[in-house]
Amino acid sequence: MRGTSNAPLILGIIGSILLIPGMFCVTRAGILVQSGTIVFIGILPMVTGIAGAILGKSKPTLSMILFIFSAVLTGLYWSMTAFISKMHMVALILFVIAAVIARVQKNAKNAKNAKNAKNGRD
Repeated sequence: MRGTSNAPLILGIIGSILLIPGMFCVTRAGILVQSGTIVFIGILPMVTGIAGAILGKSKPTLSMILFIFSAVLTGLYWSMTAFISKMHMVALILFVIAAVIARVQKNAKNAKNAKNAKNGRD
């Protein structure tokens, strides 16, 4: 899989790990705690961030969409903590950077085809 970057993988995993303590900040904020929904909703950006990281090389467009979804949810949870959770802020920045990198990188199959076309092979 040459021609693709490992950056979305690394940034997605680090961003998801940073959301683990951030999830407890949202829970401490007292929003939706009684219904138990916050625990499920707090896990959602972590799961989509890891899924985007795993799909970063094979399907960069899907990876970009998952990173944007994770960034939107992370921004929502960051606002729930009254913008005091630094973990959410850093994870949000990492997800946005990962989405941009996933968008601009070449797909592994397209990179191989472009290399073969450049060398005159079919």
